[in-house]
Amino acid sequence: MAELARDRFEAVATVAGKAGVPVQRVDCALTTDSLAPTVALWRDPRSRPDAVYAYNDEFGLVLLQALADAGLRVPEDIAVIGTDNHPLGAALRPALTTTYLDPVEGAAAVASTIECLLRGEELPPSLAEIARPRIITRCSA
Repeated sequence: MAELARDRFEAVATVAGKAGVPVQRVDCALTTDSLAPTVALWRDPRSRPDAVYAYNDEFGLVLLQALADAGLRVPEDIAVIGTDNHPLGAALRPALTTTYLDPVEGAAAVASTIECLLRGEELPPSLAEIARPRIITRCSA
């Protein structure tokens, strides 16, 4: 998981850097206590980011609770976005905005790619679009 976390962070940092958006990594355990020191700093609006992109929805949900414990409102004070479209993200409040890769679309893209390669055909540019992450906008962002 550490490698996946590093890869996700590097991808976010690269895209954000191209847009001139600062990124800060916060390492924590999957507990509100581990987030409490960082979240306490965010009570000061001058130290608070506009948004947090969580490694996955589980961390996003723990962050939502840590923010509520600190008296911060989501999304009014800070927006939170997770990854993976975990079912609890839609069930809890505020509902968690999330990103995900559709596994059915991904499998279809892989199958289509293999089929094209076996026939010696060029890959259609639309295959890259299928494998792009999707965003489900909910109440947290």
